[in-house]
Amino acid sequence: MRIFRHYDDVPPEAQAAVVAVGNFDGVHLGHQAVIGEARRIAHDLGAPLALITLEPHPRNFFQPNLPPFRLTPLRIKAHCIEALGVDFLFVLHFDGALARLPAEDFVRRVLVDGLKARHVVVGYDFVFGAGRRGTPRFLAEAARRFGFGLTEVPPVRGPSGEVYSSTRIRDYLVAGAPAPAAKLLGRCWEIEGRVV
Repeated sequence: MRIFRHYDDVPPEAQAAVVAVGNFDGVHLGHQAVIGEARRIAHDLGAPLALITLEPHPRNFFQPNLPPFRLTPLRIKAHCIEALGVDFLFVLHFDGALARLPAEDFVRRVLVDGLKARHVVVGYDFVFGAGRRGTPRFLAEAARRFGFGLTEVPPVRGPSGEVYSSTRIRDYLVAGAPAPAAKLLGRCWEIEGRVV
């Protein structure tokens, strides 16, 4: 998997991909369903599989005084994403300029002009752009206008009926309940750090 920190001057082999877009914090079973659907479409189209994520997490930008609680720092997230067969990972730096970028401009600059996306896959609750105005419904209209395909993946539920959710996983971990968190993650939660 190749990792890019930009969306302009993308090499030809990374263009016209099927692109899954989201934060993917945790790369939990719901995220894996979104990426899996993108992988299926990429296979059917004979296209590369790409993924766009943001770094740092937007919550860190908008609520800097809250204690950070990332389920997967970038290094771990990249390993999890690579294991799912993604060809290209686009890590966009989330800062004030990106936060203020209107949804329309994100679609045009990043998805259309930058990546030349052939098809875009998002989860049902995906939002983006200034004021969180970009929604799956907004993307559906943009897809028609700009000529790319769009798939919105509905909520994915576990055997108990619980929706796979990064927020729910964090809640379980804060409550000291790693077993139900692991069921939503699809693996045990891990942390990484330097021992001194």
